[in-house]
Amino acid sequence: MRADAFYQSETYADPTNSEFNAIDSYTLTNIVAWWDSPEGDWRVEFMCQNCTDEVYYHDLYDNATGWGATLAQPGLPRTYHLAFQKNFD
Repeated sequence: MRADAFYQSETYADPTNSEFNAIDSYTLTNIVAWWDSPEGDWRVEFMCQNCTDEVYYHDLYDNATGWGATLAQPGLPRTYHLAFQKNFD
């Protein structure tokens, strides 16, 4: 089993440090658990990314078309993965 966390402090999306391009801080938590067969020839793995379902943004863009809008690129919500691995040695 493995767990990790990633913290990103508040950042700005452009060099002017405009309040309109400030990206709030966020913390992401991920967990991976796996089970190996006794023979060691297969594995089942479960993964949860962004387990706390934190709402966060990767980037902000100032829309220079005159509409006064800021476009945001959101990060992924909570996601789950289930994997099966088989060794054919």
